[in-house]
Amino acid sequence: MAGALVAGLDAGLIYNEYPLMGGRIFPSDGLSMSPKWRNFIHNDAAVQFQHRTLALTTVASTLATFFLARRGGAQSVWRAAPRRVRMALAAMALGVVAQASIGITTLLLFVPIPLAAAHQAGSLGVLTFGMWAMHGLRRVRRI
Repeated sequence: MAGALVAGLDAGLIYNEYPLMGGRIFPSDGLSMSPKWRNFIHNDAAVQFQHRTLALTTVASTLATFFLARRGGAQSVWRAAPRRVRMALAAMALGVVAQASIGITTLLLFVPIPLAAAHQAGSLGVLTFGMWAMHGLRRVRRI
């Protein structure tokens, strides 16, 4: 949903810098509309900030899940999980890093269409890898 708002508002065409937006974490015009709730779906700057926040949260939580699953020695989730679950977790970790990298590159290069399309397609890959991992993890025995 966040990506659809960014694409629909052409919000990627502003604040083509990373990680700051106009030299700030939250853009100065991020809450310029009234009533304030409109900013979160109609304001280009606020929508781009939401997208960045969602991306950072997704990368952090996915990588934390991947690395926490791998630690713990003989009692780790990694050892208890079937090979296909380990593959899904690794694909998901690699997918979110690739997706974030493509997204940042797209932003810094002022949204070239082929790269933007690759970023949109990558979101489907990340979703697929996440569903694959969650499906497989349901069957891992409790440790």
